[in-house]
Amino acid sequence: MQNNLFLKAAEYIFDTSSFIALRKTYPEDIFVGLHKQLIPILASGRVIVLDVVFAELKDKELQLFNLIKSIVPKERQFDFENYIETTQELIHNYYDGKGKTHNLKADPHIIAVGKIEKLTVVSEEFNSDSTKIPYVCDKEKVKCIDLLELMRKEKITLN
Repeated sequence: MQNNLFLKAAEYIFDTSSFIALRKTYPEDIFVGLHKQLIPILASGRVIVLDVVFAELKDKELQLFNLIKSIVPKERQFDFENYIETTQELIHNYYDGKGKTHNLKADPHIIAVGKIEKLTVVSEEFNSDSTKIPYVCDKEKVKCIDLLELMRKEKITLN
């Protein structure tokens, strides 16, 4: 990982679902405190965002894409291609033969970066089947939490 004197060590990698949940489940006009406390975490370099997550955000939530792109330091905006070998292993082990490979977007890339860089994956997916982020993370020994767990860990309060 690239180091910059002004950046903190990376700790998390966000799935698109968590960014979208911030907008839909925890909207800024109601959860002002959450957003005020989360922005410095994003800006500090503690969060990695993959280019494929930015692509998903750009397609689904352009305003959110622009905001996140402007907050997260460029050094923490990673290119998934640097992790392609591990991503391919994950696809082979968890997605091939399950009818999901053609629908894959960011998920295996996020898990691969989390695994290699020893980051906690933040995702709103449920561990409902063997192709979901929490399931694969568990099998690969990659820590996976949701936004509520992140808020607890970071002592973010909503009051």
